[in-house]
Amino acid sequence: MEPLSKTTIFRVINNRGTAEEARRVAAWLATSEGQEWLAAAIIQDADLLDRNILPLLEDIPTEEMIRIILRNISRRRHRRIIFTCAAALIPCLVLVGMWLNINKKIGGVLLADENIETVVVEKGKKKEIVFQDGSSITLNSCSSLKYPHRFGLSERRVQLEGEAFFNIESNNLRPFIVEINKNAEIQVLGTQFNVSAYEDSDDIDITLINGSIQFSDESQTITLNPNECLNYDKNTKEISVRQIGDANQNLLWMENILVFRDAPLTDVLLTLERNYNVTFHISNEAVKGYSYSLKAKTDEPIESILKDIENISNIRFEKQGKNYIVK
Repeated sequence: MEPLSKTTIFRVINNRGTAEEARRVAAWLATSEGQEWLAAAIIQDADLLDRNILPLLEDIPTEEMIRIILRNISRRRHRRIIFTCAAALIPCLVLVGMWLNINKKIGGVLLADENIETVVVEKGKKKEIVFQDGSSITLNSCSSLKYPHRFGLSERRVQLEGEAFFNIESNNLRPFIVEINKNAEIQVLGTQFNVSAYEDSDDIDITLINGSIQFSDESQTITLNPNECLNYDKNTKEISVRQIGDANQNLLWMENILVFRDAPLTDVLLTLERNYNVTFHISNEAVKGYSYSLKAKTDEPIESILKDIENISNIRFEKQGKNYIVK
């Protein structure tokens, strides 16, 4: 603060100073130096009054001056508290600022985005999704995937309904988690695997191509090794794992090839509905006892596949528009 002359101080005290001079004097009197000067002046004036030397100046606005001084002292104390808090907060704010700046530069991977994207694949269609970390997911027909617009720092989490092939980039610090069937999920570090978890199916089937994954529900956890297939019964919660010769056989749907291995007729018909956008109606419950093993391409007419089924079993299909009656 610019030094004040005694002339200015006394002129203000005697109510003869300008508004700017009064502001400066009041601010100075709120300082430790000003308070020491004021205390000494009061003691000196009291001594002079006792000796009848200093005349009483009744026209000096002492109450106003004291109010100004006290207000400035209060402000100074508040500023001191604020500066103390700021000294503690500034390092934290600097770190937060640096963190946010780095997060922005690297594409926002440090902070998860609460905005959820939903991808739904229509009957007879397929769709590939590529994420910012290089991982990709191929969705089969009648499948849906929910995922955040941007993954967070601690994990990469998605929700699957239907069938999909996952090709996940390895990241030990950010596991990839696939939620399926509400209380069940798959945790991945970096691998390739296939999941079939349609809502209208009683089973979840998981095939591991390479790497390692963990499947878990509310009460159990199973680790899969390459070329193993896990079957999970949604109703009984039972898990079975079997070794398969070539896990890639379960990925033929990506090449538009349908493969059934001793599959119940209901499963076959559900798969055909998803790929051909048709609907089957079973008129005789007895046909549900049949199972089929066959391979077909989805680019061939559905009538050709149905004819093959008729040739190996005692059932018939009657077409009614996009509907088929199973007899």
